[in-house]
Amino acid sequence: ALAEADGALARGEYARARELAASIARTYPKGQLALEREAIAIAARCGLREPGAGPAALEFLRAHADAAVATKVRARCPEQ
Repeated sequence: ALAEADGALARGEYARARELAASIARTYPKGQLALEREAIAIAARCGLREPGAGPAALEFLRAHADAAVATKVRARCPEQ
């Protein structure tokens, strides 16, 4: 499911990526890939230009600047 969410993000299907990430979060709230899921969700929110996406991206990048998944957020939230 996470690969599907990542694929949707890569294709610019931001609403689908956000929906899948939310579904994964409900099913596996403390899963091993929670950071990846969170990055996909935030990047999708930025892609959709949702209110609050910028601050969420900034907070994520402050906390996880060195994480490999931070590139997903940086790529879709360039103002951060």
